[in-house]
Amino acid sequence: MMQAGTKKIAIQEGDIPSLAKDAVRKAYDRALKSGSSVLEVVDGQLVKSNPDGSRTILKALHPGRVVTPGTKIRLRK
Repeated sequence: MMQAGTKKIAIQEGDIPSLAKDAVRKAYDRALKSGSSVLEVVDGQLVKSNPDGSRTILKALHPGRVVTPGTKIRLRK
């Protein structure tokens, strides 16, 4: 059985994904409101989003590598 402190930490850790999502959204909005552009991936393309709402496609991206959790990958130098 979990102790009270351990259970509380587990509950707080469960909140991390939604907190991170909210933080990223706020940072995105704040950057655009301050007049800065933001780089993001939209439909497999690197896109520059501008404060005026316009978007510029910068580059088509290759699909990412699908990796099974626990898999070890050796990178070439």
